[in-house]
Amino acid sequence: MMIREHGFQYYHDDLLQFTALELPYENHSFKMIILLPDAKDGLNTLENNFSKINLHEISKNMTQHYIRVKLPSFKLEQSLQLKETLSNLGSPTMFTRAANFSNIVEDGNIYASKVVHKAYIDVNQYGTEAAAITKMEFIPRRARSYTDFIVDHPFMFFISTRYNTIIFVGRMTAIIN
Repeated sequence: MMIREHGFQYYHDDLLQFTALELPYENHSFKMIILLPDAKDGLNTLENNFSKINLHEISKNMTQHYIRVKLPSFKLEQSLQLKETLSNLGSPTMFTRAANFSNIVEDGNIYASKVVHKAYIDVNQYGTEAAAITKMEFIPRRARSYTDFIVDHPFMFFISTRYNTIIFVGRMTAIIN
Protein backbone atom coordinates (compact mmCIF):
# COMPACT_ATOMS: atom_id res chain seq x y z
CA MET A 1 0.00 0.00 0.00
CA MET A 2 1.33 3.40 -0.98
CA ILE A 3 0.52 6.05 1.62
CA ARG A 4 1.47 9.68 0.97
CA GLU A 5 0.55 12.99 2.55
CA HIS A 6 1.46 15.76 0.19
CA GLY A 7 0.16 18.57 -1.97
CA PHE A 8 -1.45 17.03 -5.07
CA GLN A 9 -3.62 18.24 -7.92
CA TYR A 10 -7.19 17.19 -7.18
CA TYR A 11 -10.59 17.47 -8.86
CA HIS A 12 -14.10 16.23 -8.13
CA ASP A 13 -16.70 15.89 -10.89
CA ASP A 14 -20.21 16.14 -9.43
CA LEU A 15 -21.94 15.32 -12.72
CA LEU A 16 -20.01 12.14 -13.58
CA GLN A 17 -19.44 11.33 -9.88
CA PHE A 18 -15.72 10.68 -9.66
CA THR A 19 -12.64 12.18 -8.07
CA ALA A 20 -9.39 12.66 -9.99
CA LEU A 21 -5.95 12.79 -8.43
CA GLU A 22 -2.68 13.54 -10.24
CA LEU A 23 0.49 11.74 -9.17
CA PRO A 24 3.44 13.31 -10.99
CA TYR A 25 6.46 11.25 -11.93
CA GLU A 26 9.89 12.39 -10.78
CA ASN A 27 10.85 14.53 -13.77
CA HIS A 28 7.29 15.87 -14.22
CA SER A 29 7.33 14.82 -17.89
CA PHE A 30 4.69 12.21 -17.10
CA LYS A 31 1.89 11.85 -14.61
CA MET A 32 -0.58 9.25 -13.44
CA ILE A 33 -4.15 10.45 -13.11
CA ILE A 34 -6.42 8.23 -11.06
CA LEU A 35 -10.18 8.44 -11.61
CA LEU A 36 -11.93 7.03 -8.56
CA PRO A 37 -15.72 6.65 -8.84
CA ASP A 38 -17.70 8.03 -5.90
CA ALA A 39 -19.67 4.77 -5.66
CA LYS A 40 -17.78 1.62 -4.71
CA ASP A 41 -19.46 -0.17 -7.64
CA GLY A 42 -19.22 2.84 -9.98
CA LEU A 43 -16.41 1.78 -12.36
CA ASN A 44 -18.80 0.46 -15.04
CA THR A 45 -20.80 3.69 -14.94
CA LEU A 46 -17.60 5.73 -15.21
CA GLU A 47 -16.42 3.63 -18.17
CA ASN A 48 -19.83 3.95 -19.86
CA ASN A 49 -19.41 7.74 -19.62
CA PHE A 50 -15.82 7.60 -20.89
CA SER A 51 -16.67 9.66 -23.99
CA LYS A 52 -17.69 12.54 -21.69
CA ILE A 53 -14.34 12.54 -19.86
CA ASN A 54 -11.91 15.15 -21.15
CA LEU A 55 -8.49 14.69 -19.57
CA HIS A 56 -7.37 18.17 -20.64
CA GLU A 57 -10.40 19.76 -18.93
CA ILE A 58 -9.89 17.66 -15.80
CA SER A 59 -6.25 18.76 -15.58
CA LYS A 60 -7.20 22.38 -16.19
CA ASN A 61 -9.79 22.30 -13.39
CA MET A 62 -7.59 20.56 -10.84
CA THR A 63 -6.55 22.53 -7.78
CA GLN A 64 -3.81 21.93 -5.25
CA HIS A 65 -4.96 20.23 -2.04
CA TYR A 66 -3.08 18.65 0.82
CA ILE A 67 -4.10 15.03 0.27
CA ARG A 68 -3.67 11.85 2.29
CA VAL A 69 -3.45 9.19 -0.45
CA LYS A 70 -3.89 5.49 0.22
CA LEU A 71 -3.36 3.51 -2.96
CA PRO A 72 -3.03 -0.28 -3.07
CA SER A 73 0.12 -1.76 -4.56
CA PHE A 74 -0.27 -3.11 -8.07
CA LYS A 75 1.87 -4.15 -10.98
CA LEU A 76 0.77 -4.33 -14.61
CA GLU A 77 2.77 -5.72 -17.48
CA GLN A 78 1.65 -6.11 -21.06
CA SER A 79 3.38 -6.96 -24.32
CA LEU A 80 1.75 -6.35 -27.68
CA GLN A 81 2.93 -7.61 -31.04
CA LEU A 82 2.40 -4.69 -33.44
CA LYS A 83 3.25 -6.25 -36.82
CA GLU A 84 -0.39 -6.75 -37.84
CA THR A 85 -1.50 -3.39 -36.42
CA LEU A 86 1.26 -1.45 -38.20
CA SER A 87 0.55 -3.31 -41.44
CA ASN A 88 -3.16 -2.44 -41.16
CA LEU A 89 -2.26 1.20 -40.49
CA GLY A 90 -0.43 1.42 -43.80
CA SER A 91 3.09 0.20 -43.09
CA PRO A 92 3.14 -3.37 -44.43
CA THR A 93 6.28 -2.77 -46.48
CA MET A 94 8.44 -2.29 -43.40
CA PHE A 95 8.18 -6.06 -42.78
CA THR A 96 9.32 -7.06 -46.29
CA ARG A 97 12.58 -6.92 -48.22
CA ALA A 98 11.11 -3.91 -50.08
CA ALA A 99 11.42 -1.79 -46.91
CA ASN A 100 13.49 1.39 -47.17
CA PHE A 101 15.32 2.22 -43.96
CA SER A 102 18.14 4.13 -45.64
CA ASN A 103 17.63 6.99 -43.16
CA ILE A 104 18.44 4.62 -40.30
CA VAL A 105 21.37 2.66 -41.72
CA GLU A 106 23.68 3.72 -44.50
CA ASP A 107 23.03 0.92 -46.98
CA GLY A 108 19.33 0.60 -46.02
CA ASN A 109 19.61 -3.17 -46.35
CA ILE A 110 17.33 -4.05 -43.43
CA TYR A 111 13.66 -4.66 -42.76
CA ALA A 112 11.64 -5.15 -39.58
CA SER A 113 10.94 -8.68 -38.48
CA LYS A 114 8.68 -7.71 -35.57
CA VAL A 115 7.69 -4.75 -33.42
CA VAL A 116 6.81 -5.30 -29.76
CA HIS A 117 5.35 -2.69 -27.43
CA LYS A 118 5.86 -3.34 -23.70
CA ALA A 119 4.15 -1.46 -20.91
CA TYR A 120 5.07 -1.79 -17.25
CA ILE A 121 3.61 0.01 -14.27
CA ASP A 122 4.51 -0.71 -10.66
CA VAL A 123 2.89 1.06 -7.73
CA ASN A 124 4.17 0.04 -4.31
CA GLN A 125 4.76 1.50 -0.86
CA TYR A 126 7.55 3.69 -2.28
CA GLY A 127 5.36 5.25 -4.99
CA THR A 128 5.40 4.41 -8.66
CA GLU A 129 8.60 3.00 -10.09
CA ALA A 130 9.38 6.14 -12.07
CA ALA A 131 8.42 8.40 -9.20
CA ALA A 132 10.77 7.17 -6.50
CA ILE A 133 12.23 10.44 -5.32
CA THR A 134 13.71 11.81 -2.14
CA LYS A 135 12.13 14.96 -0.80
CA MET A 136 12.30 16.96 2.36
CA GLU A 137 8.93 18.02 3.68
CA PHE A 138 8.38 20.44 6.50
CA ILE A 139 5.61 19.98 9.03
CA PRO A 140 3.74 23.13 9.99
CA ARG A 141 3.44 23.94 13.67
CA ARG A 142 -0.33 24.04 13.43
CA ALA A 143 -2.45 21.05 12.50
CA ARG A 144 -2.98 20.65 8.78
CA SER A 145 -6.30 19.55 7.36
CA TYR A 146 -6.21 16.73 4.85
CA THR A 147 -8.46 15.63 2.08
CA ASP A 148 -8.51 11.83 2.08
CA PHE A 149 -8.15 9.98 -1.23
CA ILE A 150 -8.53 6.33 -0.28
CA VAL A 151 -8.52 3.91 -3.17
CA ASP A 152 -10.48 0.99 -1.74
CA HIS A 153 -12.61 0.09 -4.76
CA PRO A 154 -12.19 -0.34 -8.55
CA PHE A 155 -10.78 2.64 -10.46
CA MET A 156 -9.28 3.64 -13.77
CA PHE A 157 -6.07 5.50 -14.44
CA PHE A 158 -4.14 7.23 -17.19
CA ILE A 159 -0.46 7.78 -17.73
CA SER A 160 -0.02 10.94 -19.76
CA THR A 161 2.56 13.51 -20.71
CA ARG A 162 2.60 16.91 -19.08
CA TYR A 163 0.67 18.08 -22.18
CA ASN A 164 -2.09 15.50 -21.48
CA THR A 165 -1.24 13.16 -24.34
CA ILE A 166 -2.46 9.80 -23.07
CA ILE A 167 0.12 7.04 -23.45
CA PHE A 168 -1.48 4.37 -21.26
CA VAL A 169 -4.98 3.66 -19.92
CA GLY A 170 -5.65 1.05 -17.26
CA ARG A 171 -8.28 -0.18 -14.88
CA MET A 172 -8.08 -2.02 -11.60
CA THR A 173 -11.13 -4.12 -10.89
CA ALA A 174 -10.01 -6.03 -7.80
CA ILE A 175 -8.52 -4.27 -4.79
CA ILE A 176 -6.67 -6.58 -2.41
CA ASN A 177 -5.74 -5.08 0.96
